[in-house]
Amino acid sequence: MRRTGSWSPSATSGSAAGGRSRSAAGSEPTREANVFQVVDHPRQLVYTSTTRTPDGSSINTGMQVTFEEENGKTRVTIVQSGFPTAERQDEFAGGWASILDELGRVVTARVERSR
Repeated sequence: MRRTGSWSPSATSGSAAGGRSRSAAGSEPTREANVFQVVDHPRQLVYTSTTRTPDGSSINTGMQVTFEEENGKTRVTIVQSGFPTAERQDEFAGGWASILDELGRVVTARVERSR
């Protein structure tokens, strides 16, 4: 599931443990609903994610995202588990690559503007 188009996230009850967020992308959107279990700012996020694809299928996964300082930069590690097949896992890996590329562009632009 290569995610194309821009994601439009929205937090519905905050980004604290028990909080929820939703997002959608694409002209026939892939929709994602998340429930946070751990929010340890600025070190870690743990949450469950339900992704509904345009074909009507859904995938429930567990997410763990960690942030570590490394030589003046931030290393982001994403572990997503619970895929029904290796093929589905590979599809999501491609999606994460494009999401992280876009995040890098956004952060770089903000840093440049703040100088």
